[in-house]
Amino acid sequence: MPGKKRYPVIILFVFLFLLLQVRVVVAQQQPFLSKRVSFSFSDMPLSSVLHVIGNRTGVKFSYNPELVQSGRRINRKFTNTPLSEVLKQLLNDPTISFREIGNQIVLYRGDPSLIPLEPNQSLIVGKPQILASQKKMPDTIFIYRLDTLIINRTDTVFHSVSIIHLDTIRMTDTVFVEKSKPTQKPGKDLRNNFNKNSVKHRKFLENNGFYSGLYFEILPGSASYTSGAPESQDYLSLLQQSNAATMTKYSAGVVAGYDYLLVGIRTGVGFTSLGEKFDYSFNLETGGFFKTDTVERYYTLTGIDTSWFYITDSSWIPKDNKKYTYQNPNSYKYIDVPLALKFRFWQNESIEIYAMAGFNAAFLVSVDAMHITAGDSHLVVKAERSEMNNVLFSWHAGMGSAIKLTPRSGILAEVCYRKQTNSQFKNSEIKKQYGLMGLKIGAYVKF
Repeated sequence: MPGKKRYPVIILFVFLFLLLQVRVVVAQQQPFLSKRVSFSFSDMPLSSVLHVIGNRTGVKFSYNPELVQSGRRINRKFTNTPLSEVLKQLLNDPTISFREIGNQIVLYRGDPSLIPLEPNQSLIVGKPQILASQKKMPDTIFIYRLDTLIINRTDTVFHSVSIIHLDTIRMTDTVFVEKSKPTQKPGKDLRNNFNKNSVKHRKFLENNGFYSGLYFEILPGSASYTSGAPESQDYLSLLQQSNAATMTKYSAGVVAGYDYLLVGIRTGVGFTSLGEKFDYSFNLETGGFFKTDTVERYYTLTGIDTSWFYITDSSWIPKDNKKYTYQNPNSYKYIDVPLALKFRFWQNESIEIYAMAGFNAAFLVSVDAMHITAGDSHLVVKAERSEMNNVLFSWHAGMGSAIKLTPRSGILAEVCYRKQTNSQFKNSEIKKQYGLMGLKIGAYVKF
């Protein structure tokens, strides 16, 4: 309607404008640390992460780069999370405090004695000489300003780290302290030692505990034949000559053991093949006859008579002459069960060298061999299991080394000599015993 005043509409617009300004002011007054943010970081340095947060939220960070380990790589995702909680997780250090001053957030080192701890955590300040195993060892131990320590655990050999600020150590057994070494960046090497399941699953000190693996062993060498009976010397000589040629002897199987400090024990089970090449030949003549020849004759006169005289010669003409040849790769298959003690006399973080000694029990599985009969050198027969000892015992001694490929796996290389103590033949005057040099290579995994 013309001439009518519209004061209510103007008042309504003024009211809405003022309400909007109030909301803007309130939003501007909300602390940055209380704002909920969403970010995703993939393999990004902490310094870059703080820069991205500052650009997106409008806040500036003030801090000492050495304080917050600005080069540490971040792989985290946050969804609708308060900025204060985001910073706590990114810094991962309860001694670092932060305070909002205007549009800046200042990061600084706080008092470690004021760190809020959970019931399963504890704080150690100073330089303890030893943290011995306890039945109720806390999950997390914060060590503040500790120069150097050694973490003893299953998959690392006395890993030494230097700490100049607070770090977190999860452990089960023991932490030892040694003399100071050159300072390293805090937490740099501890990252590899961190294992969230360490309390439940780490049962042994570093480089100690159970392991198992596979091995293959070449056994160069030969058998020796001995006899105390003089009447058996000819037969003994025939055995040595017929079995002089060597063939490949080997063993393959699984190995398992337990190491503790400098000593260990090992066993396993393997398939072992022993033997030699049987090569024997002889000539045999049968039948024949004598042939008589007149080689000279003459006569003499006796009165009016003539007497003839004959000179003859006889030689043996063989009727049948045969050559017999026997060749066979004699082999004896065994299931081998070793038991050995080992002593580690040198080691570092990647390799160890040890001596070992023990004995083997080899259980006969099959026989494929030929041999000369003791009573008749012209009779060659197949060997029977009943003629063999079912179990062979031997001792062995040697040296070896273990080389780490990962904290929980590696390879083995060993050389040892094994000597059989009982005879391979049963109920025989001839003793057959193997003396072999073992060259073994294997791979192992720790538990």
